[in-house]
Amino acid sequence: MKDKFIIGILLLLLVACDKYNSTIEGSVLYEQEKNLYKAPNAIVYKQVVQKEDTINIIATSCDSNGCFLFDNTTKGTWRLKGKIVLDSAIYEGCSSVFTTKGTDKVVVPDIVLQLVSTND
Repeated sequence: MKDKFIIGILLLLLVACDKYNSTIEGSVLYEQEKNLYKAPNAIVYKQVVQKEDTINIIATSCDSNGCFLFDNTTKGTWRLKGKIVLDSAIYEGCSSVFTTKGTDKVVVPDIVLQLVSTND
Protein backbone atom coordinates (compact mmCIF):
# COMPACT_ATOMS: atom_id res chain seq x y z
CA MET A 1 0.00 0.00 0.00
CA LYS A 2 2.83 2.39 0.92
CA ASP A 3 4.60 1.66 -2.41
CA LYS A 4 1.46 2.49 -4.43
CA PHE A 5 1.10 5.76 -2.53
CA ILE A 6 4.72 6.75 -3.23
CA ILE A 7 4.38 5.81 -6.92
CA GLY A 8 1.15 7.84 -7.13
CA ILE A 9 2.85 10.90 -5.63
CA LEU A 10 5.79 10.57 -8.03
CA LEU A 11 3.46 10.30 -11.03
CA LEU A 12 1.52 13.33 -9.85
CA LEU A 13 4.73 15.32 -9.53
CA LEU A 14 5.90 14.31 -13.00
CA VAL A 15 2.60 15.34 -14.58
CA ALA A 16 2.45 18.61 -12.65
CA CYS A 17 5.97 19.75 -13.56
CA ASP A 18 6.25 22.39 -16.27
CA LYS A 19 8.88 21.92 -18.92
CA TYR A 20 11.70 24.48 -18.94
CA ASN A 21 12.84 24.19 -22.54
CA SER A 22 11.45 27.35 -24.17
CA THR A 23 13.88 30.02 -25.31
CA ILE A 24 13.11 33.68 -25.85
CA GLU A 25 15.45 35.75 -27.98
CA GLY A 26 15.55 39.05 -29.80
CA SER A 27 17.32 42.38 -29.98
CA VAL A 28 17.01 45.82 -28.47
CA LEU A 29 17.33 49.13 -30.29
CA TYR A 30 17.07 52.69 -29.04
CA GLU A 31 15.69 55.66 -30.94
CA GLN A 32 17.64 58.89 -31.01
CA GLU A 33 16.71 61.80 -33.29
CA LYS A 34 14.46 59.48 -35.36
CA ASN A 35 17.31 57.02 -35.99
CA LEU A 36 17.51 53.49 -34.57
CA TYR A 37 20.72 52.18 -33.00
CA LYS A 38 21.70 48.85 -31.48
CA ALA A 39 21.52 48.92 -27.68
CA PRO A 40 24.66 47.11 -26.46
CA ASN A 41 24.58 46.14 -22.79
CA ALA A 42 20.90 47.11 -22.41
CA ILE A 43 19.11 45.28 -19.61
CA VAL A 44 16.08 43.16 -20.54
CA TYR A 45 13.64 42.09 -17.83
CA LYS A 46 11.47 39.01 -18.37
CA GLN A 47 8.10 39.76 -16.81
CA VAL A 48 5.36 37.23 -16.15
CA VAL A 49 1.92 38.61 -17.04
CA GLN A 50 -0.85 37.87 -14.56
CA LYS A 51 -4.16 39.53 -15.43
CA GLU A 52 -3.43 43.28 -15.38
CA ASP A 53 -0.09 43.01 -13.55
CA THR A 54 3.45 42.15 -14.59
CA ILE A 55 6.13 40.85 -12.26
CA ASN A 56 9.86 40.92 -13.01
CA ILE A 57 11.19 37.36 -12.95
CA ILE A 58 14.77 37.64 -14.20
CA ALA A 59 16.97 40.03 -16.16
CA THR A 60 19.78 39.64 -18.65
CA SER A 61 22.18 41.97 -20.43
CA CYS A 62 22.34 42.37 -24.17
CA ASP A 63 25.55 41.59 -26.00
CA SER A 64 27.52 44.15 -28.04
CA ASN A 65 24.95 43.83 -30.88
CA GLY A 66 21.96 44.45 -28.62
CA CYS A 67 20.89 40.78 -28.71
CA PHE A 68 19.54 38.84 -25.73
CA LEU A 69 18.54 35.28 -24.86
CA PHE A 70 16.44 33.77 -22.09
CA ASP A 71 16.65 29.99 -21.98
CA ASN A 72 15.09 27.37 -19.71
CA THR A 73 11.76 29.21 -19.75
CA THR A 74 8.53 27.57 -18.63
CA LYS A 75 5.15 27.68 -20.30
CA GLY A 76 3.56 31.05 -19.61
CA THR A 77 2.51 34.52 -20.67
CA TRP A 78 5.33 37.06 -20.81
CA ARG A 79 6.37 40.59 -21.63
CA LEU A 80 9.90 41.94 -21.91
CA LYS A 81 10.98 45.36 -20.68
CA GLY A 82 14.21 46.91 -21.92
CA LYS A 83 16.25 49.73 -20.42
CA ILE A 84 19.54 51.45 -21.19
CA VAL A 85 21.25 54.50 -19.72
CA LEU A 86 23.47 56.44 -22.13
CA ASP A 87 25.37 59.35 -20.59
CA SER A 88 22.54 61.10 -18.75
CA ALA A 89 19.68 59.78 -20.92
CA ILE A 90 17.40 56.91 -19.87
CA TYR A 91 15.66 54.88 -22.57
CA GLU A 92 12.93 52.31 -21.91
CA GLY A 93 10.49 50.18 -23.89
CA CYS A 94 8.45 46.98 -23.80
CA SER A 95 7.58 44.13 -26.09
CA SER A 96 4.03 43.07 -26.71
CA VAL A 97 2.64 40.22 -24.60
CA PHE A 98 3.42 36.70 -25.88
CA THR A 99 3.26 33.11 -24.68
CA THR A 100 5.63 30.19 -24.50
CA LYS A 101 4.61 26.53 -24.57
CA GLY A 102 7.51 25.23 -22.49
CA THR A 103 9.14 23.54 -25.47
CA ASP A 104 9.32 26.25 -28.16
CA LYS A 105 11.61 29.00 -29.40
CA VAL A 106 10.12 32.51 -29.47
CA VAL A 107 11.84 35.26 -31.44
CA VAL A 108 10.49 38.57 -30.17
CA PRO A 109 10.23 41.52 -32.59
CA ASP A 110 12.84 44.22 -31.93
CA ILE A 111 12.23 46.07 -28.67
CA VAL A 112 12.61 49.78 -29.43
CA LEU A 113 13.55 51.95 -26.46
CA GLN A 114 12.36 55.55 -26.28
CA LEU A 115 13.88 58.42 -24.31
CA VAL A 116 12.03 58.71 -20.98
CA SER A 117 14.23 61.14 -19.03
CA THR A 118 17.52 62.96 -18.91
CA ASN A 119 19.57 64.09 -15.93
CA ASP A 120 20.74 67.36 -17.48
